[in-house]
Amino acid sequence: MQLPKDRILLVEDNNDTQTMLVFLLGDAGYEVAPAGTCAEAFQLAESELFDLYMIDGLLPDGTGLDLCRKLHHYNPRMPIVFHSALTYETDKQQAYAAGAQDYLAKPADMDEISATIARLLNRKTMQAI
Repeated sequence: MQLPKDRILLVEDNNDTQTMLVFLLGDAGYEVAPAGTCAEAFQLAESELFDLYMIDGLLPDGTGLDLCRKLHHYNPRMPIVFHSALTYETDKQQAYAAGAQDYLAKPADMDEISATIARLLNRKTMQAI
């Protein structure tokens, strides 16, 4: 019997980056649901079950910070990875204050992305026990 795959809600508006991450995360064993806007992401979060959210910083209908706050308020126990080209220390601190558990600056190495996701999912599993 095969274990269910961990599900990731990937919020990324750049089509090339979104396609690449869906492929690479899928290849790493995750099931990925992509969204390109804040509205689409929140609708998916309300209607489907996920194990982790991965959010871009700049989106066409709002900021990743606003979406992070909204998703964190909706599900405070959900791990959130902020994945953004905004790399100042203040950007990172704002993401943590909005509810993110980790911050990856673009372009992030796939090994770093995988390790961060695995660590957060493991932490979530350990907290559930």
